[in-house]
Amino acid sequence: MAINKTFIDPQKLKKLSIDQIVAFLEKHGWIQAEHPNKRIFVFEGPLDDDGNPLQLILPIHCQFEDSNNRLVEALNLLAVVEEKTPDFLIQMILEGDLIRNDLTAQVSQKGVQKEKRPAKGQDHLRKKVS
Repeated sequence: MAINKTFIDPQKLKKLSIDQIVAFLEKHGWIQAEHPNKRIFVFEGPLDDDGNPLQLILPIHCQFEDSNNRLVEALNLLAVVEEKTPDFLIQMILEGDLIRNDLTAQVSQKGVQKEKRPAKGQDHLRKKVS
């Protein structure tokens, strides 16, 4: 899986907390893995092309010198997995995934409405059968 590094606005990055990203990951099925380095969180997610779980690494806090680089790498990976732009992904994380939930609810409601509607020209068949 090739991951292109996309520019992420540093101002948007500053708005994110590690806790918000961790909550998002857990909500989306990523599992925290044990790691000897206690300065990082390692999460395992969906399987890659070789059948191994993808690994996403986060610093435990944002005060490390390379924290921003690690966050950008993690968000780019997550954006590829979620099939979203990094900006949209950041917005999802900041809003507690409300955007995705709203879209899913809208799609579900539309799907239910479609199932209840008879196909054109077949209204009379359903009435006769009932």
